[in-house]
Amino acid sequence: MSIPPVPPPPGQISCLQLDQQLRRGGTGSVLERHGMKFGEFSVWLFAISDRLVIDNTGITGRYDFHLEFTPDDTTPGALRRLQIDRERNGGQPDAAPDPAGPPLVTAIQQQLGLKLEPVKAPREFLVIDQVERPSGN
Repeated sequence: MSIPPVPPPPGQISCLQLDQQLRRGGTGSVLERHGMKFGEFSVWLFAISDRLVIDNTGITGRYDFHLEFTPDDTTPGALRRLQIDRERNGGQPDAAPDPAGPPLVTAIQQQLGLKLEPVKAPREFLVIDQVERPSGN
């Protein structure tokens, strides 16, 4: 059973829309987006890497992004996108990504001049202590 996506709040972009901006390219995957804010870019990075990315650049405005990278184990969202595309094409395998292509973190630094740095920070969690079946009312 598939759960329909919840629409994003006004003025925001859902991770699904960001995921759809990923396409096959010369080295494996390409993000091509015009007029994207850095905050939106960090949400996109979260969608493909499954790691929280915080925009600490302080850069405002909208920018055009073109990023080519080779999906790998650090980008499970990108690998899922390629699998979805493969299923839509009747199971036909895509050409294998170029193993010599740069991984995401390297591509970001080389092509965009940005550096991702791992940090430890507090984060909110939802903890479920108990689960019960609903009553028959």
